[in-house]
Amino acid sequence: MLKKCVRRAILVFPALLIGSAVVPLEVAAQVPSLISSEVSGCDFASGQINADCVISFIQYLIQLIFSLLGAFFLLMIVIGGYRIAIGSAIGDKESGKKQIFSAIIGFMIAAFSFFIISFVIKGFAGT
Repeated sequence: MLKKCVRRAILVFPALLIGSAVVPLEVAAQVPSLISSEVSGCDFASGQINADCVISFIQYLIQLIFSLLGAFFLLMIVIGGYRIAIGSAIGDKESGKKQIFSAIIGFMIAAFSFFIISFVIKGFAGT
Protein backbone atom coordinates (compact mmCIF):
# COMPACT_ATOMS: atom_id res chain seq x y z
CA MET A 1 0.00 0.00 0.00
CA LEU A 2 2.72 2.45 0.96
CA LYS A 3 4.75 1.49 -2.10
CA LYS A 4 1.79 2.31 -4.34
CA CYS A 5 1.32 5.71 -2.67
CA VAL A 6 5.01 6.53 -3.07
CA ARG A 7 4.87 5.48 -6.73
CA ARG A 8 1.91 7.77 -7.36
CA ALA A 9 3.58 10.62 -5.53
CA ILE A 10 6.67 10.17 -7.72
CA LEU A 11 4.49 10.31 -10.82
CA VAL A 12 2.17 13.14 -9.80
CA PHE A 13 4.38 15.63 -7.96
CA PRO A 14 6.70 16.57 -10.86
CA ALA A 15 3.72 16.81 -13.19
CA LEU A 16 2.03 19.23 -10.81
CA LEU A 17 5.25 21.16 -10.45
CA ILE A 18 5.67 21.46 -14.21
CA GLY A 19 1.99 22.29 -14.66
CA SER A 20 2.03 24.98 -12.02
CA ALA A 21 5.04 26.59 -13.69
CA VAL A 22 4.10 26.23 -17.38
CA VAL A 23 0.32 26.66 -17.47
CA PRO A 24 0.13 30.15 -15.86
CA LEU A 25 2.83 31.41 -18.22
CA GLU A 26 1.04 29.95 -21.23
CA VAL A 27 -2.32 31.32 -20.12
CA ALA A 28 -0.86 34.76 -19.45
CA ALA A 29 0.69 34.78 -22.93
CA GLN A 30 -2.56 33.70 -24.62
CA VAL A 31 -5.12 35.76 -22.70
CA PRO A 32 -5.06 39.42 -23.71
CA SER A 33 -7.37 41.86 -22.03
CA LEU A 34 -10.91 41.73 -23.36
CA ILE A 35 -11.21 45.50 -22.94
CA SER A 36 -8.52 46.10 -25.55
CA SER A 37 -9.44 46.11 -29.21
CA GLU A 38 -8.72 42.41 -29.81
CA VAL A 39 -12.16 42.02 -31.36
CA SER A 40 -12.17 43.81 -34.70
CA GLY A 41 -14.70 46.62 -35.07
CA CYS A 42 -15.53 46.76 -31.37
CA ASP A 43 -14.29 49.09 -28.68
CA PHE A 44 -15.32 47.76 -25.29
CA ALA A 45 -13.45 50.46 -23.40
CA SER A 46 -15.54 53.31 -24.85
CA GLY A 47 -18.74 51.28 -25.14
CA GLN A 48 -19.02 51.49 -28.93
CA ILE A 49 -20.55 48.10 -29.65
CA ASN A 50 -22.71 47.15 -32.62
CA ALA A 51 -24.46 43.96 -33.74
CA ASP A 52 -21.39 42.73 -35.62
CA CYS A 53 -19.42 42.78 -32.38
CA VAL A 54 -21.44 39.90 -30.95
CA ILE A 55 -20.34 37.41 -33.60
CA SER A 56 -16.78 38.72 -33.57
CA PHE A 57 -16.68 38.43 -29.80
CA ILE A 58 -18.02 34.85 -29.92
CA GLN A 59 -15.35 33.97 -32.49
CA TYR A 60 -12.71 35.51 -30.25
CA LEU A 61 -13.93 33.56 -27.20
CA ILE A 62 -13.98 30.29 -29.15
CA GLN A 63 -10.41 30.86 -30.33
CA LEU A 64 -9.36 31.66 -26.77
CA ILE A 65 -11.03 28.56 -25.32
CA PHE A 66 -9.54 26.24 -27.93
CA SER A 67 -6.06 27.72 -27.54
CA LEU A 68 -6.30 26.97 -23.81
CA LEU A 69 -7.48 23.45 -24.65
CA GLY A 70 -4.47 23.02 -26.94
CA ALA A 71 -2.16 24.06 -24.10
CA PHE A 72 -3.93 21.59 -21.81
CA PHE A 73 -3.51 18.71 -24.27
CA LEU A 74 0.15 19.58 -24.75
CA LEU A 75 0.61 19.46 -20.99
CA MET A 76 -1.13 16.08 -20.83
CA ILE A 77 1.19 14.71 -23.53
CA VAL A 78 4.23 15.97 -21.61
CA ILE A 79 2.94 14.40 -18.38
CA GLY A 80 2.26 11.13 -20.23
CA GLY A 81 5.82 11.14 -21.57
CA TYR A 82 7.09 11.75 -18.07
CA ARG A 83 5.00 8.83 -16.79
CA ILE A 84 6.49 6.59 -19.49
CA ALA A 85 10.00 7.66 -18.57
CA ILE A 86 9.44 7.12 -14.85
CA GLY A 87 7.38 4.00 -15.54
CA SER A 88 10.33 2.32 -17.19
CA ALA A 89 12.15 2.50 -13.87
CA ILE A 90 9.11 1.48 -11.82
CA GLY A 91 7.67 -0.99 -14.32
CA ASP A 92 4.41 0.75 -15.27
CA LYS A 93 4.72 2.24 -18.77
CA GLU A 94 1.17 1.47 -19.86
CA SER A 95 -0.48 4.28 -17.90
CA GLY A 96 1.70 6.86 -19.67
CA LYS A 97 0.95 5.34 -23.07
CA LYS A 98 -2.78 5.40 -22.33
CA GLN A 99 -2.56 9.02 -21.21
CA ILE A 100 -0.74 10.10 -24.38
CA PHE A 101 -3.21 8.17 -26.55
CA SER A 102 -6.15 9.76 -24.71
CA ALA A 103 -4.61 13.23 -25.03
CA ILE A 104 -4.12 12.81 -28.78
CA ILE A 105 -7.69 11.56 -29.25
CA GLY A 106 -9.00 14.44 -27.14
CA PHE A 107 -6.98 16.93 -29.16
CA MET A 108 -8.35 15.52 -32.41
CA ILE A 109 -11.93 15.78 -31.12
CA ALA A 110 -11.32 19.34 -29.93
CA ALA A 111 -9.73 20.31 -33.27
CA PHE A 112 -12.63 18.90 -35.29
CA SER A 113 -15.16 20.60 -33.04
CA PHE A 114 -13.28 23.89 -33.43
CA PHE A 115 -13.47 23.60 -37.23
CA ILE A 116 -17.18 22.76 -37.10
CA ILE A 117 -18.00 25.59 -34.68
CA SER A 118 -15.96 28.15 -36.64
CA PHE A 119 -17.70 27.02 -39.87
CA VAL A 120 -21.11 27.54 -38.26
CA ILE A 121 -20.16 30.93 -36.80
CA LYS A 122 -18.78 32.08 -40.16
CA GLY A 123 -22.07 30.97 -41.72
CA PHE A 124 -23.99 33.15 -39.28
CA ALA A 125 -21.59 36.05 -39.85
CA GLY A 126 -21.94 35.75 -43.62
CA THR A 127 -18.19 35.76 -44.28
